[in-house]
Amino acid sequence: AYAGLGIGWGGMGFLLVLLFFHDPRSRRSIANARSEGEPPAELPGGLTLREAVRDPRMLRIALAIFLQCTIGAAVAVHLVPLLGTTGLSRGEAAGLAGMLGVGAFAGKLASGWLVDRFTLGILPFAAFAMPGLGYLVLLLGAGSLAISSLAIFLVGLGGGATLQSDEISLTAALS
Repeated sequence: AYAGLGIGWGGMGFLLVLLFFHDPRSRRSIANARSEGEPPAELPGGLTLREAVRDPRMLRIALAIFLQCTIGAAVAVHLVPLLGTTGLSRGEAAGLAGMLGVGAFAGKLASGWLVDRFTLGILPFAAFAMPGLGYLVLLLGAGSLAISSLAIFLVGLGGGATLQSDEISLTAALS
């Protein structure tokens, strides 16, 4: 059943990417250049896979994303038992787990808004550092409902902001 679910979601995601993940402007420029009989001035796209795998900046970004996702997933899965060890009741811990989602939603909205309006090189750093700050606050304020709530919100906020900051990191690395 799990394999079927994975294949189903993976197949649906693959189909959506195939149908909608393209730049219509680049297709038009290639078509216009072909109709005029000359090569396009600039081919669309960025690095080839070979270039990206050999570029140290891309490897650092990939490592940062991998570590953030791995730690974020581990914390999300074990959040209720983790909060339970700090002295919070199981009910309080389960209630605080919802703050992770609220923070992630707020992080996506806030970082998307910032990315649309400003050129911020600090945003990727802040997005990747915020969960670390949240983990530190959680460690130092163990047992306090208010401090644990703030810590979990910071973890979610940083986790949600990483989506847009990954885009900024990749764009900055390619320019």
